[in-house]
Amino acid sequence: MLLSTYLNWASVLLTIAGAESNIDPWDEVSSFLQGKLRKLDVTNPNAYDMNDNEQDATFYVSMDYHEEEERSEYESVWQYYNENSDQDWHKSVYDKLQVSADQFNNTEAMYKLSQINLWGQYGYPHNKSVAFQYLQKFNDMTSYENSSALFDLAVAYSTGLFGTLPVDVARGLLYFQRSARLGDLKAKQVLAYRYFSGYSVARDVDKALLLYKEIAEEIKKKYSEEQWNMVFPYIESYIVRIPDFDEGLLGKGLSTVPQSVRRKKTTRPPFAGSSNLKPIGDVGYGEVVMQFKFNAGNGNPGSFVISDSEHEDRLVELFYTAWDLYKGTYTRGRDCDKAKRLLLQVYKTYDAEVKYMDNLQKFFYVKSLDLLAHMYFTGEGFERPNVQAALDLFDRSEKILEGAEISRTASEVDKGLISQYYFNNTLGALKHYKKAKESGNAHGILFYQLGKLSEKNPELKIGDPYLYMQEASSQQYLPAQYEFAKMVESNELRKYSVEDITRLYKAFVEENENIMAPHLRLGFSELLGGSSEVSLYAYAQAAEQGYEAAQISAAYLLYQLPYKFDDPPETTIERKTMAISYYTRAFKQGNTDAAVVAGDIYFQMKNYTKALSLYQSAALKFSAQALWNIGYMYEHGLGVEKDFHLAKRFYDQILEHNQKLYFAVKASVMKLQLKSWFMWLNGKELDNISIDQEQESTVVRPFFDRLVQLLKNLSRETRGDNKKKNQHRILKEKKTPSQGIMERFGLQTEDLLTMVCVLIIFAISMFFRTVAPRGQWNVRINGVNIAGGNALGEEGNPENENEEDDENDDEGRARARNNFGFGNNFDVQVFAI
Repeated sequence: MLLSTYLNWASVLLTIAGAESNIDPWDEVSSFLQGKLRKLDVTNPNAYDMNDNEQDATFYVSMDYHEEEERSEYESVWQYYNENSDQDWHKSVYDKLQVSADQFNNTEAMYKLSQINLWGQYGYPHNKSVAFQYLQKFNDMTSYENSSALFDLAVAYSTGLFGTLPVDVARGLLYFQRSARLGDLKAKQVLAYRYFSGYSVARDVDKALLLYKEIAEEIKKKYSEEQWNMVFPYIESYIVRIPDFDEGLLGKGLSTVPQSVRRKKTTRPPFAGSSNLKPIGDVGYGEVVMQFKFNAGNGNPGSFVISDSEHEDRLVELFYTAWDLYKGTYTRGRDCDKAKRLLLQVYKTYDAEVKYMDNLQKFFYVKSLDLLAHMYFTGEGFERPNVQAALDLFDRSEKILEGAEISRTASEVDKGLISQYYFNNTLGALKHYKKAKESGNAHGILFYQLGKLSEKNPELKIGDPYLYMQEASSQQYLPAQYEFAKMVESNELRKYSVEDITRLYKAFVEENENIMAPHLRLGFSELLGGSSEVSLYAYAQAAEQGYEAAQISAAYLLYQLPYKFDDPPETTIERKTMAISYYTRAFKQGNTDAAVVAGDIYFQMKNYTKALSLYQSAALKFSAQALWNIGYMYEHGLGVEKDFHLAKRFYDQILEHNQKLYFAVKASVMKLQLKSWFMWLNGKELDNISIDQEQESTVVRPFFDRLVQLLKNLSRETRGDNKKKNQHRILKEKKTPSQGIMERFGLQTEDLLTMVCVLIIFAISMFFRTVAPRGQWNVRINGVNIAGGNALGEEGNPENENEEDDENDDEGRARARNNFGFGNNFDVQVFAI
């Protein structure tokens, strides 16, 4: 509420000043804003002149959140607008909007002000408090009859706008229901998700099915028959988890959830070096500089030279550049027009030089032609489809590759679609579909068309339409997902549960993000632009709709776990609690890593009981990190009774799910065994020792954590950095002057024992490796020869060893007497603990 102080006073002054005028300035402001850019989409290919060779996604996500910084940033923007009001229009327009809303009670102005402050439109700063005030006022004035405003209000109460107001899930649910009754599809999706998951309502799968099916039918109506049956529109998906750009929630090797990052810039083959394409004409993406000509040296028409010797594989780079433009990436949206112009330039320049190309260059040239033909067929980048031009290019490709066995699945599918829908030639279409299917790289659209044809023409005995549609649905071809859900729902012979059918409709609804969640793209764009709070609100909307990836992204923006030696993030308890809520909801949708992270947050909050509960739930889904965390808690008695036997059991279970963690697990078990011996020698009980979750304990903190914190504190003392937080820590240390040297460095006796044992093992290993070759000793560890002669005789042949045993027996005994009574063969066995 403090953030809105300035605007409230400004509103009062403007109301008084505007009392002399009886004209509502809304029409003037509305007309003016129509000519202004509402929001800059940095993923739009025309937003910036971006370099094609830059990385896919680079953004900064702050770990800390301070309300004072948000307020200061907000006030600084308005200070700039006030000081430059003569040249800048922002202040005058905003003042008129306030007059229209506050003096004339213009509901359109109220709604515009709520959206400006909620999304930071037209360059205005984001302010959740002011946005909520105008949003509440707008709904009051319109008797809660605007479905979009009700949806925003429901999200505000469900999330509390992350600390702006108290969370009221019940009130939010009420507004979602009212918005859904008014026809808002997003609100219906929220309700469907909540009934399906049982979040804040009693779980009712039947109601969820009805709602998801109703939404799916509305989505289908938004596509034409041609789009649905023949060429389904390409959807630029932004269903991606933000932490997946940084190796996932748990990091490389520990995550159990597949990565969600899909639309990255295409990886070039190793032979295609990075090429900085030179601009040409209006294409803007690269002159085709690889010109073929006769070799002046020998005059052989079968040989050629390349004008640009530094980049001999420009044709490969040109194809991948066009492909990236066609499909788009997360940071650069699709640009079919530029892709078309680049491919046309490739065709114009290279077609006459095909006879001089080698097989690799022909391959990528044909791929370029096939992509251009596909764009002619679909009309992408053109005013309308041109089927004949597409067929001509397909024929040209076939002529170039005549006799070569190269898979061209996509082009065969396109030719099959042309035969089926333009020429009504079912047999001709099946011929092309058969070729595409035999390639082994069939697409979902292929099985979808085979399913439709087999259902329509049973006499052709094409196959089981149910199985074809099932395969197409599994490949996430959207029309197939809907059709398969309908088939499953109506087919009584193949038993599917209501929950399975609901999942099918749910997947279809969520995949149509261009209709249901366009704010996912906006959220990603805002994150790239540095507006993390606006991005958070966008992801929170999608999270309430049930998008698992959005739930992870919203939680990640709210609270990120610190790196190993970093201090915990400074944030509010409301944001931390909301992060746990989103992580928990994502876990219930199958994201096992989310439960581990939510448990880690509870662990940092000293709520060991809830942390253990989440770890146990994740462990049931085979999370190695969760198993290790449970073992650690039993080892140190955190929230449970200390039990070394149970701790070892959980450590050992890790290897059942992830063999790559062998050494880490064995090190943990070895340390556990050493602690057990040490406590036994000191006469201490191993079990029935528990640390209360409310107790502030430094005993269980790892040695390196304590050492790093000590060095941080010493460096702060040296710099004279006397911030309040550091002063508190220094004062706390001064209250315990009796700390010994070991405690000062955060060392425990068990830590020293572990370090000594590791050093001894390392010294023995170095001793054998250094001394054994000089003494001609044969040293084997667990049967593996590491020093001396070959343990199996010459060339590893065991027969040689057997033949020489008798000859060397006397010589061996003689050497043994000269080696201090020891033989020269050492067979070391290392047993796993």
